[in-house]
Amino acid sequence: MMHEGETGAAVAAADLMPKLAQFAAVARSEHMTNAAAALGVPQPTMSRSLARLEEELGIQLFVRRGRSVRLTPAGKIFAQYVERAVEEIEAGIAHTLEAVDPGRGKVSFGFPLTMGGDAVPRIVRDFHTRYPRVSIDLMQGSGEDLLDALRRNAIDLTLISPPPSSPEIETVTVQIQYLRLLVPRGHRLAQQRSVLLREVQGEAFIGFPDFYWISDIVRKLCTRADFSPNVVFTSRESETIRGLVSSGLGVAVMPPTAARWPNIVELELIDQDAFREIGLVWLRDRTLPPPVELFRDFIVSRRHQFSGAPTIDPKRIDRKR
Repeated sequence: MMHEGETGAAVAAADLMPKLAQFAAVARSEHMTNAAAALGVPQPTMSRSLARLEEELGIQLFVRRGRSVRLTPAGKIFAQYVERAVEEIEAGIAHTLEAVDPGRGKVSFGFPLTMGGDAVPRIVRDFHTRYPRVSIDLMQGSGEDLLDALRRNAIDLTLISPPPSSPEIETVTVQIQYLRLLVPRGHRLAQQRSVLLREVQGEAFIGFPDFYWISDIVRKLCTRADFSPNVVFTSRESETIRGLVSSGLGVAVMPPTAARWPNIVELELIDQDAFREIGLVWLRDRTLPPPVELFRDFIVSRRHQFSGAPTIDPKRIDRKR
């Protein structure tokens, strides 16, 4: 049973609802004309509506300076609550529409920098062809950056290598990707099909910064081959690394790609464990919106497309070479 005071508050809130979106727009822009234009409301109508809002609340919310306005201290407090309310309503509308039609909405998707050249664009293109009303917000970064964004809910799901072993993370492996040794054309090994990493001991290496997980894989491979890599150039961009190899400045250990550089030869690395596992991960306790589920399932069903170049069958590797 609702008491008299509760009834009055409910009625007052219901009466104020149509004006709250207008208040939020003006609070954001601090300009009456701009806010009115954004909402498609005549500016005089907006001014009268907000004057009535102040009258009904019995509080001055704005200090007016022509068509510009400034929030009073009370207005700033009120704006925080109104902004949250408007955001909740907008989110509710979006989630309701997504539930009715999963083929619309938004997905925030992360992936490593090494997968931005061909694999991810192919998947995004094919998904967009089938579901053109789902927008995809893409983020690239290091493994630590991507995990941090996932935990902050800045992205919905991400590709990552290696997949983290954590109870909070759900993982599906989408590819085991065998690494390649990139050498400039004209290199003494360029005519070979496959190599052991020890064959470039002492040569200049080009790679990613130390905090990239692929750098850790390369260091471990070199340690097993009984040498430390002489890293002379580092870059966060895989295309830059390939450009430096193409210029003859060193060799690099990289994942395969469909792109071909005329001055680079990619050799199969037959060292044990010369591969990386790529996983699609998301937070286990988070309910994924329908379009995110749709995109996740699409990626899993197309996992073969993440192979930028043919992978090596480990059964035919001669490890005694």
